[in-house]
Amino acid sequence: MNTWVDGIPCEQVSVFDRGLQFGDGLFETMRIVDADVPLLDRHIQRLSAGCERLGIAMPDEDILRREVNCVASLHTNGVLKLIVNRGDSRRGYRCPQDSHSKRVMYYSELPVYPREFTARICRMPLSQNKTLAGIKHLNRLEQVLARREWDDPEIHEGIMLDVDGMVIEGISSNIFLLHQGLLLTPKLDRSGVTGIMRQLLMEIAQQQGLRCEISTVNKEALISADAVFLTNSLMGMRPVSRIIGLRDYSAPGREYQKINRLICNYFKEKI
Repeated sequence: MNTWVDGIPCEQVSVFDRGLQFGDGLFETMRIVDADVPLLDRHIQRLSAGCERLGIAMPDEDILRREVNCVASLHTNGVLKLIVNRGDSRRGYRCPQDSHSKRVMYYSELPVYPREFTARICRMPLSQNKTLAGIKHLNRLEQVLARREWDDPEIHEGIMLDVDGMVIEGISSNIFLLHQGLLLTPKLDRSGVTGIMRQLLMEIAQQQGLRCEISTVNKEALISADAVFLTNSLMGMRPVSRIIGLRDYSAPGREYQKINRLICNYFKEKI
């Protein structure tokens, strides 16, 4: 069994599940490495912040850790997805006063990622909403529609812009630019997801003395960047070798290699 609901092996949820009905919940996608989840503390912190933002009861942290570690202990490597939603209710948007959060977990194998990514700019824009910005809520329709824009297996990721045409993130990743020794990543105060790997990477970069900046990023910045790379909790870091219709990039330089070496330490990987 690779699926669990509230800690019990199960492959079904109720038709009254509010995550199913309304996307009323949050999720975390965690990497298992050697039967462990090395970034579990950070995932729990982000989940807790999201629950507070949405007014969903945060599950007991000890129970979460025990369940996650139990599943991880069964697998050498892989992916564990954790969904926390507001539980069940009948029709209508109103949240029941006696609602209890529900935990859904399932395991899957780790995807195989290319060493370098070819990306494209998506037509589907990201909407702006300060209340939902940053958290990993269940409503991912914008990402679903963006991913439908191509079926070429040689294109590995789509870069999403907001309704103002500013660069925000990849469909399932955060984006970074290197320009003359400056590490730049977009502001996520109105759109996008504050990624676990994004946070970790910036901390490591600053410890290594690399200048970091969170700022508005336009397409012109992508054109002038020395390097562009993508991050998420499953793949770590991956350089972009080409953005279709925009430009090609040469192999990433010393700054990228230095940060990537430290990131790989978390996943016990060879570069």
